[in-house]
Amino acid sequence: MAMTAGHFHAPVATIAWPGAEFGAIGLEDAVKLGFRRELDAAGDRRDAAFA
Repeated sequence: MAMTAGHFHAPVATIAWPGAEFGAIGLEDAVKLGFRRELDAAGDRRDAAFA
């Protein structure tokens, strides 16, 4: 997404290292990344907040 200006409708540029692969991020990793602040703030309840 960062390399396509936030969307795939009209990318400004697409770049990659030779041998790079395009793929989606897993659901669990996406939740961890998207809700990082909330999960960090949960402290001891991090597992419950993640669930």
